[in-house]
Amino acid sequence: MQADSLLASTYVSFCENKGWTPRCLICDGFRELDKKILSREPSVLMLDLPTAYGKTTITRALTRIAAKGNELFSRVIHVLPMRSIADQLGKDVKEEVSEKESVAIQHLGSPGSPFFAKRVVITTLDTFVLNFYKAPAAELTKLFQYDIAHFEFPRGLIYSSLVIFDEFHLFSPLGTEEQVFKSLTSSTYAISALAVAGVPVIIMTATMPASLKQFVKERLGKAGVEMIDKTYTEGCDQKFEKERSKRKIDVELIGQDELQNLCRHRLDKGDKVMVVHNTPEKAVETYRALTNYNPILLHGKLPECKRRERMDRLGSMEETPRLLVATQVVESGLNLSFDALISEACPADRLIQRAGRVARAKGHNEGKVYVLKPSKEQSYPYSERTTKRTIDELYRRSALDRTLIDRVYYNEEVRIDFQLWEALAYLDSFPRFGGTHAKDAIEAFGGFTNAFGIVTGYMEDHISNEMAVGLSEEEAERELKRWMKLVKHDSVVQLRTEELNRIMGSKGLSIQLLLAGYDGIAVSKFDPEIGYLGVVGG
Repeated sequence: MQADSLLASTYVSFCENKGWTPRCLICDGFRELDKKILSREPSVLMLDLPTAYGKTTITRALTRIAAKGNELFSRVIHVLPMRSIADQLGKDVKEEVSEKESVAIQHLGSPGSPFFAKRVVITTLDTFVLNFYKAPAAELTKLFQYDIAHFEFPRGLIYSSLVIFDEFHLFSPLGTEEQVFKSLTSSTYAISALAVAGVPVIIMTATMPASLKQFVKERLGKAGVEMIDKTYTEGCDQKFEKERSKRKIDVELIGQDELQNLCRHRLDKGDKVMVVHNTPEKAVETYRALTNYNPILLHGKLPECKRRERMDRLGSMEETPRLLVATQVVESGLNLSFDALISEACPADRLIQRAGRVARAKGHNEGKVYVLKPSKEQSYPYSERTTKRTIDELYRRSALDRTLIDRVYYNEEVRIDFQLWEALAYLDSFPRFGGTHAKDAIEAFGGFTNAFGIVTGYMEDHISNEMAVGLSEEEAERELKRWMKLVKHDSVVQLRTEELNRIMGSKGLSIQLLLAGYDGIAVSKFDPEIGYLGVVGG
């Protein structure tokens, strides 16, 4: 094997051993990245490829050479936006190595390798960013309590890795009601810094708006980093197009009152159906209405043990359930193949991701996507304007393709937080800025990612991480004001009014809990099979 073709050769060999067709754009991208790394030209490989093109195969292939050792990198770190897809990818990757312990899933609910020491680490953006910017996620409480953290250990391991940033479009708030760009700022700076240092970096996406890609290209260019852009265009992979030409996905807009009857009709025909709502509350409503079909319910407010158990049941296309009722946690990573999708209205990129689970399996060539006509409240948590643009475009032309994404996101503003960028640059570049400064930056900016303010909620009568749920600061504050109970060292602490007022400070609840040394809050009892749906009776 030639050193300048290590990545491409590994990928091709892996696919051939599996009896799969190597994808030409992935091969071309790897060859170019190999050359740039060996010539010490800072560069990043952008793989903008359609759903079902085989992007996940990349990490599975690289796992083998990471476990054996090679001249380009010591480990693979695969960064994802959500725990659910990190768990699924971790399971798939473990199949490729005989030594299962060399692969770790690392996030709040799965402490597989807190400092990224394993040969292959599947993690989430918030965990990666904390480890990269000198505030190790595993020692965050220690850092806030005692100003102590072993931050150089994970940083050293990151800088000797190959790093993949997957589903990159979800690191941006485009299409949502949020106008905060912390996640995009933190990830983009990390990518540029790693590339300048000679670290192999790959960005992967299936639905990135053109404006977002141009933003990333410009930011990397300012750091002297070239973006190797491998974007799928019609005609560039004839083998893939021949396979997908047989696939026919029809799109139909329907009224909200048609959802349940349509779902029953398709299920009674023997079809496999996925229903995707934008909120857990709506998902549970549909789940309860269709319980006689034995649906699987999946959303972000399930306790950790139930979420993991259900993800395990959704392991492969052969295990595609008869009925899955879910939220946007299924937009990426699930290798399932349904006959029909019924989706609440959402932005074009999210809708295409959801539709990627329809007729996905080889030989499964026909599917149907039903989109519910939106009401105002239905857009949440997405931008009402972007959702409306998507529906308007679907009325004009029903194709779920890149053209739809670019038309919907035309002229959408993408920006960074320049003050945060500068602070991150100091943390990364100067040795004298350490853990204490990272803690100060977290306090000043309210964390380094949009999801930093998540607070752990524990059921009062079952204090364990397995039964915990992640709450927004708004949800956590509502529960705390009602019950005035915090959790510390597996015990419930009843607060007095003056203590509550001190905790509910101006820095944000999640930071105040870290400063005070609390693990989270105690919440009112909920059904773990259904998940947390808010304050009971309030």
